[in-house]
Amino acid sequence: MTAIEQPMRGAASGSAIWVAVDQGARRYGADATAYRRDRYRIAVAVADGVGDSLDAAWAGQVAADTAARAGVAAGALEALAEARDVVVSVDPAGAGDSALVVAVGEPRSGWDIAWVGDCRAWTWRDGALVQATTDHTLAQGMRALGQDPPASAEHILTSSLRSRLEPDGTATLPPGPLLLTTDGVHKTLGRDEIEAALRDAEQDPAEALLAAARRAGSRDNAAAALVRDTW
Repeated sequence: MTAIEQPMRGAASGSAIWVAVDQGARRYGADATAYRRDRYRIAVAVADGVGDSLDAAWAGQVAADTAARAGVAAGALEALAEARDVVVSVDPAGAGDSALVVAVGEPRSGWDIAWVGDCRAWTWRDGALVQATTDHTLAQGMRALGQDPPASAEHILTSSLRSRLEPDGTATLPPGPLLLTTDGVHKTLGRDEIEAALRDAEQDPAEALLAAARRAGSRDNAAAALVRDTW
C-alpha cells in the first residue's frame, strides 16, 4: 500500500511524502504509517504493533493514525503521549501494544522526533544516511554495557506504548530529508543497503526499500516513510 503526496500550497508545499507497508509472511499486518500536513508542517508516524495478532494490528494502526493527527497540531512528544493514551485507554487490560516513531517538521526547517521501541528515524549528514534514534531493545542496552547480546535480544523491547522501562526517546534533526522505518526493513538491510535502495529507486523510493528488504530475506511486516523537499 503506497501513497504519494503531491505538493500543496503553504510552508510545507515543497515537500513530497512516500509511504509503504508490506505484511510479509505474517498472519496479520501490524506495521502502519500515517501522515498529516498543514500549511506549516508535516507530522509523519511509523508504528510496529507488538506480535502477530489482531491486537497488534489494531495497536499499530491506531498508534500511527493518532500520532500523525496529534503531531501536526501539538508536536512530536505530545503525539507520542496521545498515542499512548489512546491505546491504553481504549483497551486498558488488552494485549495490543506498539513501537512508534513520530516526526514533526519539514525538510526546510528540521524535525522534532519522539519514539519508543525499535522503529527508527534516519537523516542525511554530508550526503550519507545517518541513524537518528537509538533502539529501545534489550540488545541495545547490553551493547551500552559493553556486552555482546544474543540475536533474540534484538526483538525484546525495553519501551513501548504500554511499557515504560526507559524514558521516551527524543531528538531534534537539522533541515533535510527524513526516513522512518520499522525493523522489517532495518534489521534485514544495513545502512549502506538502505541508502543504495533509495538512491537506485526508479519510481517510488519507499516501495523500492521494502522490495529490497524482501529480496534480502525479510519475512516480517515492514513499513517505511520518506519525506524530502521537491524544490
